[in-house]
Amino acid sequence: MDPHDHEWKVELAVSGPVTTRARRSLNVLKGHTAPWQTQVTLENQRYGVKVAVIARARDLQGAHDAAVFFVGEALDYLAFKLDLPLFLSSSCPELRDSGDNVRRVVTEAEWREVFELGRKYGANYPAITKALSWYRKGLTSENPVDRYLAFWNVLEVLGAGYHQQNERTSQGIINQICNCFDQLWESCEHWPVVAGRPERVNQFHGRRNAITHGFQDIDVQSLREISDDTDELRELSRALLEAVVQKFGEPR
Repeated sequence: MDPHDHEWKVELAVSGPVTTRARRSLNVLKGHTAPWQTQVTLENQRYGVKVAVIARARDLQGAHDAAVFFVGEALDYLAFKLDLPLFLSSSCPELRDSGDNVRRVVTEAEWREVFELGRKYGANYPAITKALSWYRKGLTSENPVDRYLAFWNVLEVLGAGYHQQNERTSQGIINQICNCFDQLWESCEHWPVVAGRPERVNQFHGRRNAITHGFQDIDVQSLREISDDTDELRELSRALLEAVVQKFGEPR
């Protein structure tokens, strides 16, 4: 521990259709280099779960940032595991009113798992960590354009991170994504969601470029088209993320 560091208690709000049975205090590892045990307290609230973390830092802002980063990695994995939109806020004790009257009970074992795997993926598998973060952003965004771009970014990050280097993949991200698909599911006839339709990857990429470079006007009709595409893109991005985690992401 840096002699100039102090211990700080940071309270954060996890809002969404989740809850925990009772107040829990867990000792979990924190940090990517020279990890150390820290205490995390979980408490059920009306609109989610309040998370209190003991952080070490020189000042208030450093403690806040460290806690948000640490809890955020765990929450990205939890949102992926449950496939539910989960929001993280530092405005405790206020939580976002999601209007959910049905909430998933997250067990103590699951909390321990997501804190451990969130940290391990962050330390060893940066592409998976980035993809998990983008997937949660896609789940939580209420803007159709942002949702679309977030789910596309899952494909792009994993394609860039796990393709095989060859002449074809050197030609760009579309070929890199398709190469990942082929590694995991062999020919395009066996790809999930878009089986036998490899042109869909090109179409997703084309819409992404049209949005980000301003070629596509955003109006009511285009938002409907983007929303229709997003449903399929979300399924595909989740299928790829699940397969990459299973094949490449066994924590060391």
